[in-house]
Amino acid sequence: NSIDVYLDDVSDTFDVADTLVATTGAPALVAGVQTVTFTDGAADVQLVAGLPRKYFVVLDLTAGAAAATPNAFIVTHQTETSSTAEDAPHDIPLRMEYLASLTTGTVTAQGTCRALTLSSGSGGADPVADPTQSTGCVAAEYVADEVITLTADPDPSFAVAAWTGTDDDASTALVNTLTMPDAAHAVSVTYAIPDILVIEPPANPAGDIEACDIIRVGDVDGSGDTTVVQVNGEDTALFRATTSVELSNQVIVFGELVIEIAKPAGCP
Repeated sequence: NSIDVYLDDVSDTFDVADTLVATTGAPALVAGVQTVTFTDGAADVQLVAGLPRKYFVVLDLTAGAAAATPNAFIVTHQTETSSTAEDAPHDIPLRMEYLASLTTGTVTAQGTCRALTLSSGSGGADPVADPTQSTGCVAAEYVADEVITLTADPDPSFAVAAWTGTDDDASTALVNTLTMPDAAHAVSVTYAIPDILVIEPPANPAGDIEACDIIRVGDVDGSGDTTVVQVNGEDTALFRATTSVELSNQVIVFGELVIEIAKPAGCP
């Protein structure tokens, strides 16, 4: 779209406070070279002896640059040894010292960074996105077509009931994906206690028959509604329930919630 040169505001960082001193408009490269012309005598391009100035060369890309082929480039600032300078008030030529030509690394055009908002209902934490951002974007922002892996984080005894805003909203798996659109986007996950919860207890490789039969259910924090299921003395599930409890063999019933306890490995 254009090549622009800005005078640094002495912050050493390119920002909105810097001054535009030259622009090419639509570039017109000759053998891959673009000449940028400065206004002769302009204060913003004059140097004071002993006081260096910093300039930023900025490439303003077109909206379709990310989809173009190729969409990557390098930029070289070529030292022009034929340049001259003078002490204008006294009309005295000055000796110029030149740095070597400077070349950037490969620059890849990308789309606009768009915000991604992640949320969840009760029964778990917000899903976690991987990667956390697109290259060149701040955290939680992505360019169009970035594929993002989303991992749900339900509380114990909760499971994913539904996804919204993903590539597969019909899924109830812990992991889903999103192909980022070219706009701000939101993804949410809903958690619920499943109708049937299967618990895999700790292994019992020694085959201790007595340990195989130990299943305890109880209020462990005195709140009256926090329940823990223990097999072989180790917690295997923690959830909220105020309904009555029935314990029969390897099945626990909390109202309409059925919990099936699998036999530990090594148990008959």
